[in-house]
Amino acid sequence: MSSPDCGLTTRLPDDAMRVVLDQFHRDGFALIKGVLSAAECAFFRQRTDELSRDPSICPPGGDDRLFILRNAELYDRAFVELFLREPIYSLVQQILGPDCRFCAQNVIRNRPGAAISHWHVDDILEYPLPPEVPQWDPRTRLPVMWLSVQVALTDLLTTEVGPTEVVPGSQRSGRLPADKDPVFAGRIDVLYALGRHYLSLPFAILCVPATLIAGHGASILPLMPLLLQLTVVIAAEQLTTAYKNRPPGSDPRFWARRYTFVSAISGATWGVASLFWFVWDSFPAQAYLALAFLGMTAT
Repeated sequence: MSSPDCGLTTRLPDDAMRVVLDQFHRDGFALIKGVLSAAECAFFRQRTDELSRDPSICPPGGDDRLFILRNAELYDRAFVELFLREPIYSLVQQILGPDCRFCAQNVIRNRPGAAISHWHVDDILEYPLPPEVPQWDPRTRLPVMWLSVQVALTDLLTTEVGPTEVVPGSQRSGRLPADKDPVFAGRIDVLYALGRHYLSLPFAILCVPATLIAGHGASILPLMPLLLQLTVVIAAEQLTTAYKNRPPGSDPRFWARRYTFVSAISGATWGVASLFWFVWDSFPAQAYLALAFLGMTAT
């Protein structure tokens, strides 16, 4: 059975290849789009389905049981030709050297509910580090002894359809995932970089005079939530400073829990504030309070 017309079939231009290789060594992976045409993808899906129904390959009744078609290159020349397909072949040679060899070719055939759905390292951890060393220096280009080339045969537009997920830079971590639901340090960096509790203070400050005016009287009570929020902002800034000065190799869960705790307290102070700033007999004050809360959530 011959394969249909191909998508990309030539070596990448030198500039484009350098971009791909730089990303690969920096992030541990690189994405090249359009290597196979839509017709090719349909062909390989159909051929895989046909092979999965072959009783010599899959046990009787195995069409629904087959998860991986192993050594696909043994059954159809079209799979063999992928080994030498450009731009795959030249990229692999640039990474592993001109004498690289392909060892196997498998097709993962996921049915609903059947997938490898936990974070893991394929085979073995090749460059382990002791716990006190957080990661390999990003300036160090780790030797690459082998790699996998993954080609999606179906569109992977959402996580629900089970795409392969990769954590950028995780090749430098020097350790296995702690469990099936690890906390990655990069995600915590995003929390502390984007978390700015002080941005909500202007809305809280404006709520105080609005409440006093609508209440037709002076009172210290509307100031109480503002004082609480000032305290939370100070605590949040101190936590952010501590995070930036954290020791190498510190547990990201430790910082994630503290950020979650401070955020929860911040939200609770706004909930309490609504009890102090809600004026029952003033619609303008209620509308103003609603707008202030909308502004706060936007920050």
